[in-house]
This record gives sequence, C-alpha cells and structure tokens, in this order.
Amino acid sequence: MAKDQPTTSEMRAELLAERKQLNRLRRKAEPDDPERNQAEEQYKERAVRYARHRIERGAGPDSSVLDPAIFRECLYQLAKPGRFAGADYAPGSSPLARETLTEMLSTPHPIEDLLSVVRDRSDPWQVFDQHAPARRLLRRWAEQTAEDPFVEECLAQIAKYADQFDRSLVNVDGRLDDIRTAYERTRGRADRTCARRLDDGRIEIVAADDWAAVAADLPEMAEGLYTRLASVEQAGDRIGRTVGSLNQALSQFFAELIPRYFALLVRLPAEQRKKLTGGIRPTPTLAGKAVAIAASTDYTAEPEMQLGVRQVRLPARIEPLARLPAYRKVRDTVIDREAKHASTVVVRRHRSEPG
Repeated sequence: MAKDQPTTSEMRAELLAERKQLNRLRRKAEPDDPERNQAEEQYKERAVRYARHRIERGAGPDSSVLDPAIFRECLYQLAKPGRFAGADYAPGSSPLARETLTEMLSTPHPIEDLLSVVRDRSDPWQVFDQHAPARRLLRRWAEQTAEDPFVEECLAQIAKYADQFDRSLVNVDGRLDDIRTAYERTRGRADRTCARRLDDGRIEIVAADDWAAVAADLPEMAEGLYTRLASVEQAGDRIGRTVGSLNQALSQFFAELIPRYFALLVRLPAEQRKKLTGGIRPTPTLAGKAVAIAASTDYTAEPEMQLGVRQVRLPARIEPLARLPAYRKVRDTVIDREAKHASTVVVRRHRSEPG
C-alpha cells in the first residue's frame, strides 16, 4: 500500500525542525561549510514542497515558518496560465509590482458573480455602461491594489491635481468678481442684467453686456483671468491623463491576473474550487471574456471607493469663456511654457523580480 501523503501540519512540523537544525549550523559553521551548504539546499527543497502543498490546497502563506519570497515565487510558477492565456496575456506589461500580483493570487477571491455575468448573455448596451455588474465586480477586486506603489503614486498625483483644480477655480471666480467691480467703476454704472437658468435648474442673475466689451476695457485683467482659467483646465487635463495611466496599468494587470487566477482555480480541490466559482467551470472562453471586460473598465468610476476619482469639469458659468479664441491663445502659451519645465506625470515602476 502506498504511503499516505503527509498532512499540512506534518509538513509544517518537518520544515520547522529542519529550519532549527539549519539555524544551528549557521551559528556554528562557516558559510562555505559543506554540511551547512547541504542543509541549506535541503531546507529550500522542503520549503518549496511545503509552499506548493499549501498553494495546491488553497491555503495562504505561512510567514511564521515559510520565507514569503519562496512562497511568492512558487505561487507565480504554479500560476502559469497555460490554456487560459489569451492574446492579451503579457506578463510583466503592467507597472504594478509582482508582489501585488502574487498577493492577490494568494488571497482566494470568490468570482462566482463575475463568472455568472460573463457567462450569461447580457444587454449589448452594457458594453458601454461603466456601472454594468461585471465592471462593478472588477472594481471591487481592483481595490486590493490600492497599496501598490504605482497605484499609490497615481492616486497621490490625482489628489494633488484635484486640489489645484479647486484652488484655481476659486482664483477664477475671484478674478471674475474683480473684473465685474472694475468694469462697473469704469462705466460709472452696473451692467444691464438678465436671468439665466443653469444646468441644475437654478436661476442665476448675470450681466448681459457682451464679454468683448469687458475685455476691451480691461485687457490686462482679462488676460490674467485667462491665465487662471488655463490653470483650471491644465489641472483637469492632468487628472484625466493620470486616470488614463492608472486604467491602462490596471487593464494590463488584470490581463495577467485573470488567466493566472483561473490556472490556480483548476488546481484546487473540487470542493474549494466550487466555493469560489459557485460550481461554474473556469474555462479559457470565460477567462477571455473577463479579460476583455477588464480592458474597458474605468477603475476610478466610483468616487466613494479607494481607487475612485471625483470627476471635474468647468462650471457652466465659465464654459463660454473657455471657448473664446483669445483665451485659447493664452492657454496654448501657458501649456507650451509648462511643457518645457514639466516632469513626467507618472513614473513607470519596474516590477520586482525574485532575488
């Protein structure tokens, strides 16, 4: 009769005993001592076997006994996507750290809802709906990347530009008020006024005189206003570009994560796999559909989430100014000047490799 496979507890105890023996040799023997070198190799082999044993049973890392680097490398190797790798599979293409990938692979994530959505036929208009169920599920999965260095850097940049947007908008409103006061003073009277309904339904009382007359009377103040307005638009543009970088990175990340996760699922015992998938069989077709949805997901679309970003736009009262040729000329000058001194918005981080 074949010998029964050792249990997780037995393998853990054996690894602990071997590590204690190795630590004794490390204290006593020189680094090039043959007995110590042999013990180092034996310990590493046993650690790899224990790591593989845990991974294939859906158990997470055991950092008190097992070197986390060994566990992560075994996990990465066992999660080779094989038949689940589609055309979009490009390992290492995302600037997110490999540690983020292996951390998410080591944390069992129930994907029954995601599999159900991508398996069933859905309204074709949901292709364009960022709040379709599959995308909401992917955004919740992506929350686990919030502490990745690249993601943290993107979010910090977005927060900085959002603050610049708000402060610059306050400056624009202040300058508009200064211009109104100065214009009334030069004319010796207030402008003719009229009522206008805003996008949100409120009524606003506005000056009815043409802006060209104001700009002609107060050219320096008008140009100062245009410069401040350019700062608002620049901050908004920078938010958009950084959000784009973050979404592209996460799309690339999921194009690798999903095939690897599917490859791990099929290694798990049937009962545990069923808990994560709801009994839906993970297939290359489903993996491909999930990757395709991930590629077109806006991971920042829900502001209340960790990766969420508040959308910014010019208020209705300012939009007409932003369409003026005189403003566009000033804006182009500001952008050209800034471009000569600008640093890269997001620095690509190389993914960590095992040492």
